[in-house]
Amino acid sequence: MKNVILIFLFLLLTNCFSYEAETSFCKEVEITSQLFRASKVGKEIPKIEFSVTKDLSKDFSEIGKYGDVSIEFNNILLLNKIGTLKWVNNLTISIEGSSEEEYPKILIYKQEPFSSDQLNLNLMISSLELYKYLSQGEITIYFSLDGLLPKEVSLFITFCGNVTVSDTKSIF
Repeated sequence: MKNVILIFLFLLLTNCFSYEAETSFCKEVEITSQLFRASKVGKEIPKIEFSVTKDLSKDFSEIGKYGDVSIEFNNILLLNKIGTLKWVNNLTISIEGSSEEEYPKILIYKQEPFSSDQLNLNLMISSLELYKYLSQGEITIYFSLDGLLPKEVSLFITFCGNVTVSDTKSIF
């Protein structure tokens, strides 16, 4: 009887496997058109507010289907592909999910004053919380800024990071 139990335990232990996969990612969202709709080129902007609504869930929700997710957004950039961002004086960025009860509008970045060519955003929320927002469905990213808008702007926000997915599976 003891041998049968030992054989069964051996089979149980050897018919189980674990895996871990790690990869990096970047997802870029263009926001230029919304900025120009809300302002006038070459004019001093006392304060402008605009938003971009996107569904990034196809890119981010698939990750969780393969196991436990560990995610770190290590590079979130706001950049102007054809110039600098030195025309921006103050900047605030918030995000809101499709369900306001579950995913209310939260502040993810704020800087006053602002003077850089590109901005590496230091999140005011955790990477896991941002991942939940990005994977839940449609999101709205709100921008509030002031400055002197140049004639040419190609404005993007880019979400980059590393993700690790791990799980343990049994063959039985």
